[in-house]
Amino acid sequence: MVGDDTKSNDVIWIVLATMVLCGGVLRAMAAGGDLWFDEIWSLDHLAMALASGDWRDRAALLFHDNTHLLNTLWIYLLGPDASPMAYRSLAVFSGTLGIILGFLVGRRRSVAEGLLFALLLALSYPLVHYGGEARGYAPMMTAALAALWTAELWLDEPTAGRAAAFVAVSLFGIMAHLTFFVVQAAIGLYILWALLRASGSVVSTGAKLVVLFGAQIVYLTVFGAVAWDNMIIGGGAFVPPAVAVPGLLLPLLGIDAVGTVDPASLQGKALAVSFAVALLAALFISQSGDRIVIAVTVFVFPLAFVVFQSSAVSTPRYFLAAAPFVLLLATRGLMWLLAGVGRSRLLGRLLVVAFILGNIMMISEFLKGGRGDFNRAFDQMTAAFEGESTVAAFHERSVDVHLGWWQRHGGDTGLRFVEKVDEGNEPATWFVSNGGRGVESGRYLERAVGSGASVRYERFRVYGHWGFSGDTWAVYRRAQ
Repeated sequence: MVGDDTKSNDVIWIVLATMVLCGGVLRAMAAGGDLWFDEIWSLDHLAMALASGDWRDRAALLFHDNTHLLNTLWIYLLGPDASPMAYRSLAVFSGTLGIILGFLVGRRRSVAEGLLFALLLALSYPLVHYGGEARGYAPMMTAALAALWTAELWLDEPTAGRAAAFVAVSLFGIMAHLTFFVVQAAIGLYILWALLRASGSVVSTGAKLVVLFGAQIVYLTVFGAVAWDNMIIGGGAFVPPAVAVPGLLLPLLGIDAVGTVDPASLQGKALAVSFAVALLAALFISQSGDRIVIAVTVFVFPLAFVVFQSSAVSTPRYFLAAAPFVLLLATRGLMWLLAGVGRSRLLGRLLVVAFILGNIMMISEFLKGGRGDFNRAFDQMTAAFEGESTVAAFHERSVDVHLGWWQRHGGDTGLRFVEKVDEGNEPATWFVSNGGRGVESGRYLERAVGSGASVRYERFRVYGHWGFSGDTWAVYRRAQ
């Protein structure tokens, strides 16, 4: 029971159930539409590994940066012919479960904090987006909340069952996505500080840490030793950490950094710095012991990349391990404002409303734009051209992968992908301007092919997308 008042408890559970239902429905809606490149790529890699009789080829699947192990196991269990919704169901379920876990984490301080934290988790656009995608990000973020909750339960009463629960959710998180190690490090420091503060015994503390973190350390050590010279980096990132971090922070808190505010602009950076300062103030105001976890995940982790890896390329999703803790810290700050009187309480309420409205607008844009309209593009290309035709692209791998998926699921085999270097003196019938360039399309496109002669293409249609994942395709047809 939350309290002794039965009627109050009923209201609390109804409010929480409403949040969970709304968050789950939003994630299910986000799971609609075509699979995009990274999702299909995971399926293709799994199919290639299973087609090989050599165990080394199958083991190599584990050492590609596109492989999120838990997600790969899930799509393996579903088989190659499942629907996009089925492949994404693990993310939908785990993302929805994360709302409940957020309530449990926040309720340790107060029921009101638990409900507010659940609200932020349910509606934050990045969590809704990745809660509908067949990747490992949603399970990883849910495992982060579960790890914090079970760790604090263990600190309250260090039983074998609670230790086992912590180890289990930690391994789940590592299998979901390797950036979960940041959460493990942060929680490890938190538990180390709490144990030394309580007993002062280094030997006893070390023994307890081995029980809680031994299995994870062995897993990461073995994996790291093998991956050191064997990891394949096959994906692409496009912006420096100083842009990627604001690119995630702003949408988390309700500011559209996809279509309205450019996180690379002075305005975007100023907003991000303002939010960071406010979050830092909330961290100092908070009296909770888990401040160590929040400090490491929200500040140390991203700032380490911004400061020490400033020339590296990244993308906002690389920092999703911090996302639940950003929202937890925002919850603490809002609770401090709402607990005040007069202008303080009014400001807190206005910020909650602004968060809700900002995220609803982003989620609405995403549900309209989706991750892309790739299958319809191929359908209309083949319908508009009689007989066999060829298609080339700016980002070749993406179109080749999408075309293969579409054809394996009943698409017209008369459309053939051709690499630009193989076109020769017979230019491709179609050309797809993608890889981030679709939105920049003009009506005509001039291409040099074969002997170098210029060939004109006219824009056929633009197939848009909106949000963190996917791509906008501008499809061009060769002028006759």
